[in-house]
Amino acid sequence: MRLAIVAAGAAALVGCASKYTFEPAQTGGGQTWNFGEDNGATDNLTADATGPSDSTGDGGGKAADSDATSSHPPGTDGTPRAGSDDVTDPSEADVDDGEGVGNGSTGCGVAACTTDGDCPDSFVATAACTEVACFDGCCEIVLSADGVVCDDADACTTDEVCAYGQCAGAPQPCDDGLACTIDVCQPADGSCVGNVLPGACLIDGACQVSGTAHPNETCLWCDPAADPLGWVNKPGCCAQAADCPAPGICDEPVCDVETGHCSVTAKLGCCGADSDCGDGNPCTLDACDVQTGNCDFQAKVCTAQLPCENASCSLVSGQCELTVQAGFCRIDGQCLANGAEKPGQPCLVCDAVQQQQGWVAAVGKPCDDGDGCTDADACNAAAACVGASQGGCCFKDADCPQSSSACKLSYCNVAAGVCTVSLKGGCCDEGACCDLNTNLPKAAKTVCAEAAVATEYQCAGNAVQVRLAHPGCDGQSATGCSSSSLFVWWEPWATVETCAPKTQCTPAGNGKPTCKPTGPVGSCQGACGGKSKDGSCYCDNICTGAGDCCDDFLGLCGCGAGECCDVAKMYPKAAGLPCGPSGLAVEYTCNGTAIQKRVGQGTCDGKNSCSSAQSALLWSGWSTVQTCPSGTACKVTGGGEGATCEATDFGSCSGKCGGKSNGTCWCDKACESIGDCCGDYPKFCGCGSNAGSTCKGSCGGLGNAGCWCDDLCAGLGDCCSDKAVCCGL
Repeated sequence: MRLAIVAAGAAALVGCASKYTFEPAQTGGGQTWNFGEDNGATDNLTADATGPSDSTGDGGGKAADSDATSSHPPGTDGTPRAGSDDVTDPSEADVDDGEGVGNGSTGCGVAACTTDGDCPDSFVATAACTEVACFDGCCEIVLSADGVVCDDADACTTDEVCAYGQCAGAPQPCDDGLACTIDVCQPADGSCVGNVLPGACLIDGACQVSGTAHPNETCLWCDPAADPLGWVNKPGCCAQAADCPAPGICDEPVCDVETGHCSVTAKLGCCGADSDCGDGNPCTLDACDVQTGNCDFQAKVCTAQLPCENASCSLVSGQCELTVQAGFCRIDGQCLANGAEKPGQPCLVCDAVQQQQGWVAAVGKPCDDGDGCTDADACNAAAACVGASQGGCCFKDADCPQSSSACKLSYCNVAAGVCTVSLKGGCCDEGACCDLNTNLPKAAKTVCAEAAVATEYQCAGNAVQVRLAHPGCDGQSATGCSSSSLFVWWEPWATVETCAPKTQCTPAGNGKPTCKPTGPVGSCQGACGGKSKDGSCYCDNICTGAGDCCDDFLGLCGCGAGECCDVAKMYPKAAGLPCGPSGLAVEYTCNGTAIQKRVGQGTCDGKNSCSSAQSALLWSGWSTVQTCPSGTACKVTGGGEGATCEATDFGSCSGKCGGKSNGTCWCDKACESIGDCCGDYPKFCGCGSNAGSTCKGSCGGLGNAGCWCDDLCAGLGDCCSDKAVCCGL
């Protein structure tokens, strides 16, 4: 049995009459090469993976088994073959497989050889990383050494070399520069092909996101599902009206080319119902042909009922109207020729010029009124036949015209043949004293004129009353309106005045009565607020209500208006009541540290005058307007005209920073906002104002003297003395 054992980097057996299998397997730190005969026996030889075997036999490889270094099988020239690793089992170095192979015999599968050049040209290695070599006296196809340049027939690799019997190279770079493609090299020609990613389009060499609209065409967009390599039509989009549907027969499709949205407008002149049709002519019947959308306008047919009528449609009402032909009248459903008379009434005729549908009075038309006392009978405007009277001629009472007056009677004096008028006895139809309801004179003393002819006064207790007299009828004549005292009409008595208490209504002849006092008349002179000196009247604040004021009360003691007048009592208000402006005077005072003020107001003097004298002022209560801060005191100025807070404590902050001074002022951070810092606070306690400041520039951390200026120092008790001043609480 021949053995060809090649470690990494050496040529390896691939042929040898197909008696052996070649299976590299990883085992630990090296590789195991398995050669098995077709009878199932297997020889395991281990190659050291730390370095390649040296086919020249120069000892470059490591022996797999140190105790078998002398077991190399001899070559065809009788010497050991270099390049093979040591055989693990020396007994297997020379195996007779029954085919005469081994020890350089002529039983080779292809040809015997001594060197590689002895192998015939027809024996060629066709697989990459294989070559023809003389091995153990036989021509064999063996694996090329690692690093040998080869060709893997893949245009997508470069710099191919053999490694472990395989031809492999570095991949060729493949990038089309587009973010929307996965780039794949084509082994046949090495070309780089980009496959478009899902959700993207590759159009005109540029990547587009799904849904991107064409820059110039509204209705084109990127739709990878439809075509990832070109613009496609956007569903429902339009570029012209022809792209849009028309749902109904009367719909006119419209395309908004800027948005690509379709809409419809009503097709001009198209209809879907009779109500859609209208030519503005009320004399046509408008109908719609819903199959074609066209309107049909048929003229209304109007039919005349009489021979003298013309029938037509009114363009105003749309109704059929009948007009009468010229020269005819249509009256009472009949056609009459112009001039025809109404039967039995010759003064009513058909006048086709004035009125074609009614009778017209034939004014001036000769006629006969049947009255023998008239002549020149003619029709008048009332369609009556009348004639001119022949000098009062009459044959009977009916021939005489009757008066419109109910008190006049016309009759015919047949003997004389003339009409006579007589008055009914006691009857009247005019005059101020005529009762037109009865045509009789009104009763005596019935008022018949508005003018007053007399005036009378009387006293009714303490009431002064008056009445007026107006002309009255005499009861006999319709015109007998008389101012005589026998017939005048008197109005009812009416009260015009009521005398005050302690006075009496006293008649004054025919004139108006007067109210005279019933007792002595006293005076309010020197008696204001009380009773008059004679005791007959009063001058106090209740006399107006009691009605017993003296006559001169208002002039001496009372009042009628004014801020200090009790108008209801007509008496001055009591002294001391407020009047005038409330801020007439202002006064300040000090109440401890509080500045207080009050305002004064004038008062009534009891004589209907408002006094602003200092002694008469009415003062409000004191109210606090300011509280002086610590270290100051309230001080009145100007004798009460004002008050201020003046400093009283000038304590020092020396050694008192963060707290209160030795006075009443403060040396902490809060005093800056409250306003009660000591005067030397900036010098001693202002952050950084003195050389001993420890928290200056250290807020939130360690101070300059081992103490702290952070937010925790208060709880831990290690704050710097000026922490509050520099950093706050």
